[in-house]
Amino acid sequence: MLNVSEGALKVIDETLRANNVEEGRALRLAQAPGGQFGLQVDAPAEDDQVVTAGDKPVLVVDRRIADHLDGAVLDAVDSGEGVRLTLRLPGDESSNGHQAG
Repeated sequence: MLNVSEGALKVIDETLRANNVEEGRALRLAQAPGGQFGLQVDAPAEDDQVVTAGDKPVLVVDRRIADHLDGAVLDAVDSGEGVRLTLRLPGDESSNGHQAG
């Protein structure tokens, strides 16, 4: 299961609110061609991992990659250019991880 920090939850929730995303939709973490991870607004599907803030979904993890992200951490870090979401995979030695966005 993907772990999501409190900071990342806050950034995601603020992003959804700022963009007036309709109720029941969330940001979807999916893998794009080429191996990069990206986020897009989508509704949760039946087999997705769903992360909630309170009682509303804020992040869904595509069922095709959820098992591969077991033990990974989605976090928010201040990059000097603002707060960015980063994905640290298990065994990832880099301090910045992979940027999601």
